[in-house]
Amino acid sequence: MPRPSYMAGNLIQSSSGIIVSTEDVAFPKGNLLDADYSNPFRFTVGTGGDIEIDFLTSVIFDGIFIGNHNLVSSATVTLKAGNSPSPSTVIDTPAWKEKNIISTPSSQSARFLRIEMTDNQPVGFTSEIGELVVEVRVVFPRGIRFGFRPGINQEAIIERTNRGKRYALQLFEQEQRDYRFRFPESERSQFLAFWKAVNGSINPFVWMENNDGDEGLYVSIQQPGFFPKELAEPATDPVFDWGFTLVEESIGAEILL
Repeated sequence: MPRPSYMAGNLIQSSSGIIVSTEDVAFPKGNLLDADYSNPFRFTVGTGGDIEIDFLTSVIFDGIFIGNHNLVSSATVTLKAGNSPSPSTVIDTPAWKEKNIISTPSSQSARFLRIEMTDNQPVGFTSEIGELVVEVRVVFPRGIRFGFRPGINQEAIIERTNRGKRYALQLFEQEQRDYRFRFPESERSQFLAFWKAVNGSINPFVWMENNDGDEGLYVSIQQPGFFPKELAEPATDPVFDWGFTLVEESIGAEILL
């Protein structure tokens, strides 16, 4: 089974310098790092734009998550990094994915990260991003146990009239993944480190089920607490089972007045 990875926290801090090519004042660049997946940053045009981040000092990273975007399938994303403003060294051109784009370049040590996007929104729409995360990917020490459930949670209102006519309104749907891991005592500290890094069920974080850059989700742990269970079978060293559910953060919905 695949070994997943995660990115806890965000190297882009409020003290970081962020320059954008255009900015909608109602949806400012601060929304890129507010840990609110549903609260987007918007350019003022539908053709994309540039985002340049100054981390203020050289940092190490190998994961970039562009979450809850509305870029069309023909959009292109080019990532550049370096230790001078307007870096020109291309580190990745990640493939377009609906909703979330994940980049997994080789490990970088750089002060500046530049994201160049081209887009082609329909008339009346502008390019936007819900969350931008830059971090080091942490790979789990072992793979997922067989039997996990890659599900989709759906919330809806379903009623029938007094004549039996059915009425259904979908409120939302979101990815929901159920996982189990089995690990020896020697690896328990690594699983605990993951739980502590994301503050248990409190903080949202980036999750990659396969650590291959094919899919990235912005999720949180559903259950509070860390309760691995030791197996009852005799073993040379203790062996534990631990399961948890990850629920995707809401993409929200804009209310137009």
